Amino acid sequence: MEDLFEPTSTGQDALVGPLHTVTCLFADAAPFVEALTAGLGQSCDPWNGDAAAAARYLGMPAASALTICGSNRTDAGRNVQIRIMASPEAGPSVRPKTEGQILGGLSLGFPMLDMPRWEQQLHKHGIDSAIGIKEMAFTSPTGEEYISAEVHFPTAENIYLLGVRRPERFRSVGPMSAAEPIGAAAYSARCVANTDGLIEFYRDILGYEIRRDATFEVNGPSGLRLEQGTKERFVQAFAPGAATGYLVFLDHHSHRQASPAPTLGPPSRGLVMWSFPTSDLNTMAARLRGAGVDLLQAPGEHGSPLLPSGRSLIFKDPEGFPIELFEA
Repeated sequence: MEDLFEPTSTGQDALVGPLHTVTCLFADAAPFVEALTAGLGQSCDPWNGDAAAAARYLGMPAASALTICGSNRTDAGRNVQIRIMASPEAGPSVRPKTEGQILGGLSLGFPMLDMPRWEQQLHKHGIDSAIGIKEMAFTSPTGEEYISAEVHFPTAENIYLLGVRRPERFRSVGPMSAAEPIGAAAYSARCVANTDGLIEFYRDILGYEIRRDATFEVNGPSGLRLEQGTKERFVQAFAPGAATGYLVFLDHHSHRQASPAPTLGPPSRGLVMWSFPTSDLNTMAARLRGAGVDLLQAPGEHGSPLLPSGRSLIFKDPEGFPIELFEA
């Protein structure tokens, strides 16, 4: 059975690499950090409180009392970094309720075995799964059906943390820790409306591969608390050569709801930015400008916090969601 997580391409000619960092902004980040560390066994770096330049760069008021830390794993399960920002000057929430159809940043997904263990662990810290463990049917690229399991945990700012367990014959959604049956974040999802436009943009401008584009109908309890009969277009996009660090776009058609926040990025609260590496930032800047994309931050030594390179740029994709590229 063919597995779409097994790349048939290579990363040598990729314009943009796999998802590297997901930025989440809070007024109070403590509950989210507790969910990641005590609940899911992730690490969290010391907080950096000297972030005035970073605040300006990320679209926050220059006088923001912004603090920043990074969360990942320190072992073989290391993968997508979560950049956690906290500021009392943060704006309104992108996702003011748990229902999953609100447009904007939605979730982070983790490879997870022994799901009951992590359910119990998070329950100890006041976080319960939405509907427990749910098995879901998917179809391989060659047409065979297989079953994966998911568990959904709504956390601070109604960001969902998902555990994903794929069949043993397939690779997991991301690297697994050797010490614990879990890994770091492997992907991030957004609820979207302009799905065709996003597919075209990520494929033709950023060079991503669309490996799944399918439509499902909610039938039974929904981990995202969607109404019965909701149709969901489910798109998975990967960097060439990549088996993890991927993107998910969810389109709920007539059930979708606009976010009440004035912007899907900072200073709004929630899951507010994706960051990706590129080997040639100047070429990508020219490519974006040639496609009519305005750069919020042009390439330069901006010192973007917690990234391996300070040379980066920021723009908004066709739905107004901030994207950061940094030179790697």
